[in-house]
Amino acid sequence: MGALGVSSFMLMGEDVMKPIIVFSFVNQLNQFKIETSTALKKCELVFSLGEPFVEITGDGRRTNSTVQLEGNIMTHVQNGELARGEKSTTIVRIFKESSLETECTITGPGEKISCKRVYKRIQDDYALQDLSLCPI
Repeated sequence: MGALGVSSFMLMGEDVMKPIIVFSFVNQLNQFKIETSTALKKCELVFSLGEPFVEITGDGRRTNSTVQLEGNIMTHVQNGELARGEKSTTIVRIFKESSLETECTITGPGEKISCKRVYKRIQDDYALQDLSLCPI
């Protein structure tokens, strides 16, 4: 995250606090929603699969983004505005029964940085419901 220019204060907070990520599907709109929150910050992303959209990322970059889903793998491509010197990011999320594995790859002129993070799944209100309407 430091490679994206995230402040040291925010980086310190991310190391200390574990983010909570909630994925949901809004049937009426045929859109996914990802909510990420810590004690310092909350971010929300709403999108339709395969449709390009403008995204203001959690670190403040303006990107042209697209999200694809193939089986249990969600690929989120954030193309930064090169004219403004912004970097591009690809986030690959692998959904498993008890975890979410995430790999974030940051690319810019002459650089490529990658990091991985594993999130433990916690019990939620939806775990016992029939999710047959969700396209996953």
